[in-house]
Amino acid sequence: ATADAADASPADAAALAAADTAASDAANTTTVERVAVLKLSNSDFETRAEALAASLAQHFRVLVPQTVLLAAPPSGSPFPPAEGSAAEEGWAALCTAARALPPTAAGSLAAAVSPPPRAEGGQTAGRARRACLLMSFVKGVQLRQAEDTLLRLRDPARAFAHLARQLGRLLVFDCTLGNEDRLAVPDFGWRGNGANALVRADGELIAIDQGLPRRPPSFKRRADAASIERLLSTLGAPPRSNSTSTQKGSTQKGGEGSTFTRQRDSDREGSVGGEEGECGVDAQLLAGVRACADELAAGGAATACQAVLKILRANGLGWLAGFECAHAPTAVQLRRAACAAFVSGVADGLERAGELALALA
Repeated sequence: ATADAADASPADAAALAAADTAASDAANTTTVERVAVLKLSNSDFETRAEALAASLAQHFRVLVPQTVLLAAPPSGSPFPPAEGSAAEEGWAALCTAARALPPTAAGSLAAAVSPPPRAEGGQTAGRARRACLLMSFVKGVQLRQAEDTLLRLRDPARAFAHLARQLGRLLVFDCTLGNEDRLAVPDFGWRGNGANALVRADGELIAIDQGLPRRPPSFKRRADAASIERLLSTLGAPPRSNSTSTQKGSTQKGGEGSTFTRQRDSDREGSVGGEEGECGVDAQLLAGVRACADELAAGGAATACQAVLKILRANGLGWLAGFECAHAPTAVQLRRAACAAFVSGVADGLERAGELALALA
């Protein structure tokens, strides 16, 4: 190539050099294959709801798989998919790829994204999905099986406490969503689903399958709010009667307030508005929970400790609080650290929930 370039014109020489460079790059390039998750839910409502929940998780500092919504253009749209939004362009690319796959590889994917066949009379026989989620693949172990993963880290005790704090945030996040299909909380009547929480090799907790149920009936909303209120009271929150009790802009009917957030009114005692800043959560509530975390770290708050341990044990996480540790002093340290970190995570989640409520008000 060098000899040819010497006899060629400058333009030809440049072209030859470019060709050599491209050939070299191609020879040194290795194909990188990555695993992704394509999720088709039972309905487009569930798909879009999970996409919304995944976006809310970032606000709560809850780690979830990177999620992209792929959606067909609205019915009757004058624009073809390629000229629509990124979600619509992604959907068009998915449909094209599904049709190009061999039948044995495409399976239900092609059938799911293809328009349903028309039956007699022009009626469609079924309904095709018009949305799905493209998500990053999470390689990890189920939450209850994560002990060995954390023990392999440089500082296992710190990793245990970090995981406990993440669990506290996750609990508030799931309470906000009304998602009962992850953590087991006996006092809430939640059976949980441990497969929906994974721990990576770096010790980070990843929440998957963000359930966002349809609006429950009012009696269940009241019962859930009362259960959450009792838990918060156990974790140091003052009685609700000492604070404002109505959420401004509440989505609940009949004046029902949010357990996590209180009315935004800087003139009322206990509000976090004005000079203290506006985080949307009653100042007394937040201060009480954070004080409880400090007391747990010092070995106090026995009632709160038992409440946290009950949740950990229900999720198969007794090891996180040192119950499987043969060295008694270390077990006590782990128990204090886990309970304190969990309650600190709850406080983090409460503050984030309040900020979100103000942003949406």
